[in-house]
Amino acid sequence: MNLSAFFPLMTLIVSQLIGEWISATFQLPLPGAVVGAVLLFIALCLVPGLHAKIAPFAHTLLRNMLLFYVPASVGIMVTFGEIASRGPFLLIVTVVSTWMTAFVSAVVFDSFRSRSEEPAP
Repeated sequence: MNLSAFFPLMTLIVSQLIGEWISATFQLPLPGAVVGAVLLFIALCLVPGLHAKIAPFAHTLLRNMLLFYVPASVGIMVTFGEIASRGPFLLIVTVVSTWMTAFVSAVVFDSFRSRSEEPAP
C-alpha cells in the first residue's frame, strides 16, 4: 500500500477543517476554505520542507481538477432536453433577475449616497 499521498492529502484536509472551524467559531465573513488556504499558505512559508512534500500531490490534484466537473456536465447532458424546453423561460428569468438586482442595488446606493450628503444636525 502506497502512503505517499497520505501526508499531503491530510495536510490539505486538516488546513481546510481548521479554517472552517475558525470561520464558524469567530463568525468570520470569510468561507472556511479561504481561511484554511491562508493558513496553509502561512504554513508553507514557515515550515521548511513542507512545500517539497505537498507539491507533487498538489500538482497531481490540479492536473486532474477537470474530473470534478464531470458530474455537473453529466447532469446537464442528462437533463438537456428539459433544460432546452424551458430555455426561453430560463433566459427571461436570468435577464429579469439580473436587471432587478442592478436596479435594487442602484436604489440602495442612491439612498445611502443621499443620506451622506445631508448636513449633520
